Amino acid sequence: MTKHKRKLFLFTLGLLVLTIGFLVFWLVWDNHQTKFALSSTPDPTWAPLKGWLWTDTIGWVSLNYKNDGGRCINSSGVDGGKCTNGNCAAGYTCQKYWVAVDETSGVVDGYGWSEHVGWVAFRKTGYCAGDYKRPCEVSNECGTDTCDFSNTTPPDVSYTGQCQTGTCSGDCLACYHKADSKFYGWARVLSLASNTSGPYDSGWVKLDPAVSATNYGVKVRPESSETADRDSDNSLLPTGKSGSPWGDLEGWAWSGSNNSNALGWFSFNCSNQNTCAAHKYQVSGRPDDMGTISVAREQGNDSFGLVVDWSSGYPVYGASYYEVWRKNGLCYFNGSQLADHCSGGDVRYCPQAYCQSGQCYFRGSLVTPATACASNAACQAAFPASCQTQDYQRLSTNIQNINTYNDRNLQLFVKYEYIARACNVFACSRSSVGSLQTSPIDLVANIKATPICSTNNAVPTSYVDFDWTKPNIVNWSGVNITSYQIQYRLVNPGEVLSDCVGGTWTTAAPACDNPAYNNQTKQSCRESLTEANNRYQHRKEFHVYRLRAVGDRGSCVGGSNDGTACTSNAQCTGGGTCQIYVSSWACTKAFRVCPVESSYQEQRPN
Repeated sequence: MTKHKRKLFLFTLGLLVLTIGFLVFWLVWDNHQTKFALSSTPDPTWAPLKGWLWTDTIGWVSLNYKNDGGRCINSSGVDGGKCTNGNCAAGYTCQKYWVAVDETSGVVDGYGWSEHVGWVAFRKTGYCAGDYKRPCEVSNECGTDTCDFSNTTPPDVSYTGQCQTGTCSGDCLACYHKADSKFYGWARVLSLASNTSGPYDSGWVKLDPAVSATNYGVKVRPESSETADRDSDNSLLPTGKSGSPWGDLEGWAWSGSNNSNALGWFSFNCSNQNTCAAHKYQVSGRPDDMGTISVAREQGNDSFGLVVDWSSGYPVYGASYYEVWRKNGLCYFNGSQLADHCSGGDVRYCPQAYCQSGQCYFRGSLVTPATACASNAACQAAFPASCQTQDYQRLSTNIQNINTYNDRNLQLFVKYEYIARACNVFACSRSSVGSLQTSPIDLVANIKATPICSTNNAVPTSYVDFDWTKPNIVNWSGVNITSYQIQYRLVNPGEVLSDCVGGTWTTAAPACDNPAYNNQTKQSCRESLTEANNRYQHRKEFHVYRLRAVGDRGSCVGGSNDGTACTSNAQCTGGGTCQIYVSSWACTKAFRVCPVESSYQEQRPN
């Protein structure tokens, strides 16, 4: 091997060793940071516990930095008091801590804090020497002291099979078993870990009664602990209301033996001692309350789509996923349920029987049994329609990493009501009710675009002629179409048009304020392209146009007069805005406006 090649080889080898070393360091550090569970925001796959537990021997134990803002700790592990807005005195660092449960495995991790005895570990960990023992992974975290990993195995490990994955290995000290809502395993007061007089004197705290005949243990209150809640129209609301006990922990843990009482009982809820009136406390796994949600019409799909949005409070602390619920009013005809939705018990949303040629019909078919009639009212009396309010139904669950939900394929002019829920392995918290009415204007149909190009290149004018089928109008709503909006955008090579929403759209001028009528149902409009400098570019590129109808009125959205009819914001005196009714967008196929330098017409599908 030449000297040059040897140097290159040694340099490459050195770089590889450094790279591997860095990766190993990063992986160890990252794993340590995650499992050490001292961070400001827990991983969304972990469900944090909140609140305080109580013991008669060491007083309050906080299980989340949100209780006290975190603790100011110096390099020797000494507590310097609460953090103030995340800040501490010189020589101290603000430690943010929490105890949490892995949603998948049920493994418990993290640390609580007691002002009297310091860190209370819910995971197997080493500890540093000092006045207040602190957790450690490696010795260099303890300054001049060592990280003691001796005697870190709990007195028994019979609980391990209760983990949801069937095992509790590595540094797992405790588990949450979702099937029976119970905790199994141990916590440990680290400042007592060096004691040798007995297992309980060395800080061990038992979370379940597997090794004792005493009736104790820690469990989570189930969903059934919440009292049923109903809406103003008596429809059943989903559980998760503010102040619900669902997700709260209750019961006792124990530190002691026949020969030594050690630390005694650890109470996780004031209800254990019936002291809530005087001293209310509990540990809870329930996510924070969600607050408010908003509902808006989906852009480009205004008539048939609504967007539920909970971004104002997102992300909800303690939530690993979200759900959306909708209250459905359903139409009935002659006692049979229809697929149609309705709102507020209003039968006008539902199809009704009618009289035609002396016989009763429903949706174009003779009713059964055949019934003679003299008027629509006679048929509607014989075959009544009704709108019956249903309880909230879950539309979607396990929504992650987003704060909106698109509800599509809805019916025209129906008011839909929604609730969102923030959930984790313990419980859910629900939002306030959000609602909105869909637009009453049906979709523009059979839209066709025909390009017309000038035969004289000196005249920089081209046209696109449109014609379409006039939308249906819900007659009783009183809405009239006053104009049509037309927009266009370029279509990229190979692009597949899945809807009329994506991409950047430009308003075509002039809008069709007074479209011409070909007949009772067909309407037409001409859009003029007068961009002389870009005319040649337009000939080469593909365009797609979209068109929608605009009504002469709308409804107030938000405020005290939400849902009332309006024609301008000034009429929404309760603080809302007037949202004018529009139809959803309808798209043309993609085509070149002027494909060649001569008179030519083309309509080419994508």
